[in-house]
Amino acid sequence: MAAVTSVFPTLNRKQPQNVDSEAPAAIGEEAFFSQVPHTPDHEANLEPMHEFHVQTKVDGHNSGRCFLLRTASVFQRDEWVASVKTALHKRHRELLALETHKRGEVFRMKVKAVYMSFPMQVIIALCILASFAINIYLVEYFPEPGSETARHLENLDIVLTVMFTLDVFTNLVSHWLVEFVSDYWNILDLAVVVASIVSLASETVKGISSIRLLRAFRVIKLFRQFGAMHRIISAITVSLFPVINAVVILFVVTCIYAILAVHLFKDRNEELFGHFSASIFTMFQCVTGESWASQVVRPLLAVDPADLDVWNSTSRAIEGGG
Repeated sequence: MAAVTSVFPTLNRKQPQNVDSEAPAAIGEEAFFSQVPHTPDHEANLEPMHEFHVQTKVDGHNSGRCFLLRTASVFQRDEWVASVKTALHKRHRELLALETHKRGEVFRMKVKAVYMSFPMQVIIALCILASFAINIYLVEYFPEPGSETARHLENLDIVLTVMFTLDVFTNLVSHWLVEFVSDYWNILDLAVVVASIVSLASETVKGISSIRLLRAFRVIKLFRQFGAMHRIISAITVSLFPVINAVVILFVVTCIYAILAVHLFKDRNEELFGHFSASIFTMFQCVTGESWASQVVRPLLAVDPADLDVWNSTSRAIEGGG
């Protein structure tokens, strides 16, 4: 259908009844009527012919041939012409969309090649390091608002925000939407850029400083630039859910012994074991090893030295559960 250039009906003609209607289209009208004598009786026996032409492309499969097709009625001819034209227009739209897609795909691959090139990645890494250095300087020296140093840092921050915005946009164009959102690093980059733009556009909004804190996470993007760091982060990400399972088990065991500690030691030390929240915090202190001997065990022994055996068994059970 792509090789067809036009479809058009022809005027109704008449053909002899005894002439084969499947004769080649190349046979002219005179050739038809030369087979039957032209007499008044013959003219009465002529039947109308309903034809339409299909013109193909010169550089197509049919090399520009023009086909003459015949139908049994005018209605059938018009129906065929309409159907062929509809299919022809649909195919033209498909070819146009395919050509547009090819051009867009070529452009996307070129953008991706530039974005993934080593010089571009070095520039992005330098921008990330510069942004991280600015964040460190701001929380170390706290320049006065309106001072020359503060203005220079703000201008540099604007430049870096523009660079990061272009980075995210180029990344989106080169990887397109589905591939872009399937990478969590890209989502983090997008969130940081949006937070930076909001913080720059809303300087007077209350609480905007909290959004600015997200800009410190830009440096995490450097982990992608170095293979060793990227492998470490990937390993941590993979092991996150198993570690969460272990933490849940530890928390459940700690809660059990916190309940027991309330019943066993509440009367001896109200501050440490007076209720569940205080008891579980004390258990957490023991699990982490933070001053558990001087601040937990010794006050209990000062009240009743016999509590040492109970405490030892409880602490060993908690440590074993951890």
